[in-house]
Amino acid sequence: GRTEYHPLLRLSKALGTYHTGGQRISYGNRRKRELSMEYIATFYTHFGASEYARNLRRAGLRCRMMPVPRKLSSSCGTCVRFEAEQPILLGEDLEGVYRVENGEYQPLL
Repeated sequence: GRTEYHPLLRLSKALGTYHTGGQRISYGNRRKRELSMEYIATFYTHFGASEYARNLRRAGLRCRMMPVPRKLSSSCGTCVRFEAEQPILLGEDLEGVYRVENGEYQPLL
């Protein structure tokens, strides 16, 4: 059968990092931070945004929770803005992911 991984472990594997007991072990050749892009992830629930941000932090990525920009949604909501080499498309409550370029939002999901 196929082995199912915890979402954080899948995220860590996708990013080339793995956490053990508070230590972050990096494998593979990681690019410099200057090459990372900025993304915004939107969610159906506030809890989904909180879990996503927590998992990004555990994987060693910088992120912050913030209100969803008006250009993306007129409803109240919380999004997570983060920097990464590639978009992170994991999360049960994930509504959309956007790349931030020159103040504009390019939809990826």
